[in-house]
Amino acid sequence: IGRVEKVNPLRYICGNEPPFLIVHGKEDTTVPYQQALILYNALHSKGAVVEMHLLEGVGHGIPPEKTDKLVNDFFDKYLKSK
Repeated sequence: IGRVEKVNPLRYICGNEPPFLIVHGKEDTTVPYQQALILYNALHSKGAVVEMHLLEGVGHGIPPEKTDKLVNDFFDKYLKSK
């Protein structure tokens, strides 16, 4: 196995992951949002709980006002004590 393959997170997805929240800006020129789609699809296909939000007009540095509600809602839904 090569070094790139060893660090590829897709290699380690088994479907038993904790809930995933993926938030990605569609205007990101550092990491294309298609990379987030690949991760989402890999997790989803293995039955993992995953939510993804692609943000229009947002680049690589996503401001907190764009993510705070998404993160809080995700934590309340999946991590808050019942």
